Amino acid sequence: MGIWNKITNMIKYGRVSKSTPDAGNFAKGQVEYQGKIKDVLFVYPYGSHGIPPVDSLILLNNIKGAEENQAGIPFKPDVRPKLDAEGEYVVGNFEIGSIIKFLENGDIEITGKKDLNVTLVGNANVTVQGTTTLISTGNVSITAPLTTINGPLTVTGIITAGALAVTGAAGTSTLAGTITNNATISGPGTITSVGVTLNAHVHTGVTVGPSNTGGPI
Repeated sequence: MGIWNKITNMIKYGRVSKSTPDAGNFAKGQVEYQGKIKDVLFVYPYGSHGIPPVDSLILLNNIKGAEENQAGIPFKPDVRPKLDAEGEYVVGNFEIGSIIKFLENGDIEITGKKDLNVTLVGNANVTVQGTTTLISTGNVSITAPLTTINGPLTVTGIITAGALAVTGAAGTSTLAGTITNNATISGPGTITSVGVTLNAHVHTGVTVGPSNTGGPI
């Protein structure tokens, strides 16, 4: 092969012909180009990695001009998300549509077509300087040894609890609405209703004697 042919053949297009699991020391895949089929080293930018689907295109490069020593950058332009503005960037599984998109104004959009599973071996700290809204069409479950909310809590729905204990600094608690209880209510403090103290009130218009009053009516 002449020197000119070597130069013009150093970079060329190929096609991923077989999806190969990433199990070796280097990420490789089977590539077809110019009537040839061979295993080629796949190259990705630092911090990203993937297994390209069959029929992805690949930009092949002969390392040091050697045909037997090839590396390639796979891509699949027909399924890429279309970007709208200068500076936008997107990563993810374009074939399925699960992506993270960085917009030109600094916003980040995350689109997931399946489940989201996050595993951390350390702490999780999230700081939000604006409003946080969580919307779920299914149930929300939190499992933890202790859950602490620092600040007022507003619940617009029903609270169902196996046991409910409210503790804190001395103060006044106000409940608006009807309270229905199907068990015993007890406490060491004073219970007052319409100005009448439950454990210390007296009845007028009765004669003191050895008999008890009748039951509640």
